Amino acid sequence: MKTKNWKIKPTNCPDCGVAPGQRHRPMCDIEECSVCGHQLLTCGHVYGLRKAPRRHDRWVSRWTGFWPGFLEALALGLDLNELSSTGAYKLFFIKRKARR
Repeated sequence: MKTKNWKIKPTNCPDCGVAPGQRHRPMCDIEECSVCGHQLLTCGHVYGLRKAPRRHDRWVSRWTGFWPGFLEALALGLDLNELSSTGAYKLFFIKRKARR
């Protein structure tokens, strides 16, 4: 397994410093969008910049203690680059339904 030498201990977010289980601080570079799963700062759903009905929900996107995709890559025996380049990350992202 390619990830066997990686650190498997949860840490604080390397960008905004929050502890595992906490919401990222505004403008964190690592936070994922709860709508599309991409990096929040580049996706357009950031803090409601796109008009309704699909806005990012900060309560859903919390820091887990691991880089986004790390645990999924570990489960598949891939590294993070392979997870992204193969499109395997799509197997793990579940879009929430829009609130009505």
